[in-house]
Amino acid sequence: MPIIDNGIWYEPISDNEVAVINNCQVFEPRMMDICSDYAGDITIPETVEHNDVTYQVTTIGNFAFGHCERLNSVTLPATITNIKNRAFAIYYAMDGNLALDTLTVLATTPPQVAEDSFNEYYHTTLCVLNDSYRRAEYWKNIERIIVSGSGVRF
Repeated sequence: MPIIDNGIWYEPISDNEVAVINNCQVFEPRMMDICSDYAGDITIPETVEHNDVTYQVTTIGNFAFGHCERLNSVTLPATITNIKNRAFAIYYAMDGNLALDTLTVLATTPPQVAEDSFNEYYHTTLCVLNDSYRRAEYWKNIERIIVSGSGVRF
């Protein structure tokens, strides 16, 4: 059973860690454009609580935000260390533009990224706290990177 908190779905991956997962109840990759329903501006918290257990959010799971037509921006907390396969798989909005405009990552160390996590989202604006993303594998392929010092909000 997934943990659902403020509209975001999570799956425990250890006794004290969770992964953000796709909010589709029946997982079928060919249906991702139908059942993945995250929309608007999403902010993932550092922790979630469930049944008196506090879980740290460390992973963005496979297809977590895949094919989200109405997704504008996602903010990932400093606790994210891993982004899995096709987590941000491509989806073009009805007007032909990329659906995800901005990805903000608050981790000072770039999370590990599966090779196909971003697909065509290399044109998305990436907001980060330091220049290390410009040199990190896969992150460096994102064309628009905005770097802000720690403590500064984007």
